[in-house]
Amino acid sequence: MALLVTLLAGASIAIGGLIVRLARHNHRVGQVSVALAFGALVALLAFDLLPEVVKTYKEGDPLVPIALVAFGFVLLKVIDALVPDHDEKHAGGHEGNNIHIGLMTAFALSIHNIIEGMSIYGLAASSLSQGAIYALGIMLHNIPMGMLIFAALEHEHPLLKHSVLSLVTFSTFIGGLVMMAVSTALPELMLGVPLCVAAGMIIYIAAMELLPRMLRTKPVQVSAIAAACGFILVTLSVALG
Repeated sequence: MALLVTLLAGASIAIGGLIVRLARHNHRVGQVSVALAFGALVALLAFDLLPEVVKTYKEGDPLVPIALVAFGFVLLKVIDALVPDHDEKHAGGHEGNNIHIGLMTAFALSIHNIIEGMSIYGLAASSLSQGAIYALGIMLHNIPMGMLIFAALEHEHPLLKHSVLSLVTFSTFIGGLVMMAVSTALPELMLGVPLCVAAGMIIYIAAMELLPRMLRTKPVQVSAIAAACGFILVTLSVALG
């Protein structure tokens, strides 16, 4: 049952993609999904990831988690530079930036979701009800992430689009499988390393990719409202967890 809870939590990524696919006004959905994702990531960092990092390393040298977060930021910057912008052959000339953001988000989110899947499985294995509540909170903040990735890759080849979305969707379940294999004997500090790296990657995506895109997309009021909704959504989900 713990693995099933983990699988359902990750499936919410696909729900976000389905919302975008069924929507008619794709340009507006793309704008809203970017803003929702920005608000969601900011809240995720503020109320979930960074507090967990502080908790994990509270007894050690504070420079260690800072260095690991910085490493995650720089690592994604390097990967960002290596992933070429897609040709801007589609309407509006923004598809190159879209696929760039989509692939970077999918990469960082997959790493984050693996760690998250490990934590969901660990909690659900000891208390199924608590694990289910935590998984519900994860589902709430995964939906805008799925919207962003699907909207960014909407005009790409179906194989690429569905492969990337499937990877992110099942990354949470992969984390559950890993946790099942190593059980709860895994040292907490070992979990802290990828947690810090994922936090650094998400900071990069929010600050260097999503925020500039939001500021360039009109009307800004729509993006601001969507970002606030994403922030509130994840804040509530963390409270539920």
